[in-house]
Parts: sequence; structure tokens; C-alpha cells
Amino acid sequence: VKCLHALGEWEKLSRVVEETWPKAPMSIRPRLAPMAAESAWNLSSWDKMQIYVNELDNSVDGGFFKAIISIRSNRFDDSAIYRHGTSFDRYPFNCFGC
Repeated sequence: VKCLHALGEWEKLSRVVEETWPKAPMSIRPRLAPMAAESAWNLSSWDKMQIYVNELDNSVDGGFFKAIISIRSNRFDDSAIYRHGTSFDRYPFNCFGC
């Protein structure tokens, strides 16, 4: 899964996740969810993305993907909450207006 993710093999990763997700232990899902969500996002599989995002906490990955889902659903206020609820401010890519 990590290799497929690193290579950007979104369709292959999606197939592996679809087979793995239903039988994956709850302890594994939080580690699989960010890669699964990114794969679904790149394939515009919004319903699948929502399933994987539901497993994420308020980490940087969780906030990022929850913000994407919120924007996709036209819930712009929610996307700002997810952005501010994470540690995005610690990263240099947060350079709005620089």
C-alpha cells in the first residue's frame, strides 16, 4: 500500500484498499485511511473518500482531508474549522498572502 501510494498508482491502490478495508482491524484503519483517502481523492471517488476520512483524527492529514470534503460539499465554514483545528500553522506551506 505504501509503495502504491508513493508511486501514485491510485487505481491499483484503490483496488487493494477496497479488498482490504472491510476486513482490516480497527487498529489498522487509521494508518490506512490517509493513503486510501488520497487515492479516492485523486480518482474523484467522493463517497469512498468520505468513508476513509471518517476514520481520521484531527491530525494534519485528518484536517486536510476533512477540509477537502467540506469544500466539496460547499461547507466552507467547516473547512476553515478543520484547517484551524489542525497543526497546519506549523508548516511552511501555510504562507497565504506571502
